[in-house]
Amino acid sequence: MMNAINHHGATQADPLTKSGLRAFTLTELMVACVLSTALGGMLVTVFSGVASSWQSSDARAEAYRESRAALHLMQKELSQSIPLPVEQSRVLLRKQPSTTFTELQFLAHVPANLQPQAAQVSDVCGIVYFLARPSADPQTPADLYRRLITSDEMFDRLKTGGNLFSDASNAQSPHAELIARNVLAFEVLLRDDDYAVLDPALIGQAGQPKPSLVELRLVVVGSKAATLLSETLSTEQRERIETRESRAFTQRLRL
Repeated sequence: MMNAINHHGATQADPLTKSGLRAFTLTELMVACVLSTALGGMLVTVFSGVASSWQSSDARAEAYRESRAALHLMQKELSQSIPLPVEQSRVLLRKQPSTTFTELQFLAHVPANLQPQAAQVSDVCGIVYFLARPSADPQTPADLYRRLITSDEMFDRLKTGGNLFSDASNAQSPHAELIARNVLAFEVLLRDDDYAVLDPALIGQAGQPKPSLVELRLVVVGSKAATLLSETLSTEQRERIETRESRAFTQRLRL
């Protein structure tokens, strides 16, 4: 067995356990604790990064699923649209009051089983798609809503002869439902047969072509990016996040 020399020059046996085996010294135990702590910290950092990355990816995927589903619903309902009684178009584009948002308005056939039970006068309903922010902060990404104007309410509006879609872009309105979150932009373009973009304000006027194609575009981000965009950021920081995190979805439909 190896012996150690003490400070008097005499040899001293290595510390032994009762079983005769050499035990760990205090220094060895301290080194082992330090190494274990460092290794544990590294593992926690790695796993935290992986978890954060997975959560961000999952949030983006959920936003993308909502956007695709929203565009699919719009396309399906626009395919059932009918000519408006006054306008020479199947759809209307209106600026929402006090915002830069555009809302999409049209009449469509909605089966009775998809309407509220007390509102089955006919299958002709009004449908409005519009954006609304979840808070008063103008930097917060908006949410996309679908508002169904039931057939009985639409017939009442037709009788009065006023705006068929007045006061429709209200998230608190009856039959308004949220269909997509964290929307940076909702754009609707009307095009003619030559694929030229039409000015919505001129549609219906003499000599103006009728829209034959509608183009829908949604730009969305995940919930994590939406939280970052809600904070106070410089223009450069905001543009960098939007460029890196946003994704645009486009759908075209012939009217």
